[in-house]
Amino acid sequence: MLMTNHVHLLITPNSEYGISVLMPYVGRIYVRYFNDLYKRTGTLWEARFKSTVIDSERYLLICYCYIELSPVRAAMVQKAEEYPYASFACNVQGIDYDLIKPHFLYLEQGNN
Repeated sequence: MLMTNHVHLLITPNSEYGISVLMPYVGRIYVRYFNDLYKRTGTLWEARFKSTVIDSERYLLICYCYIELSPVRAAMVQKAEEYPYASFACNVQGIDYDLIKPHFLYLEQGNN
């Protein structure tokens, strides 16, 4: 989820150190892309990424809801489906995106 001042990523790593390896890589690649696009130099991120272990099915679903509703809570949109930079269209509306794969526990919730 791309917000105005931060990003939410819900990622299941393939290894114990997967996130710690991925995030600096994403930072280097995206910052280079962003700086080239906007003809700027320097850092883009304010601080190191923050991460939290999701240790239960219940907490996973809470995190999904928290992320999907972030633009609504921030008064950026009235409804989650109105925000274009989110996974809502994939997770709830079933639109296929290469970078997003809904977790099987989320899909088990059905259409409710």
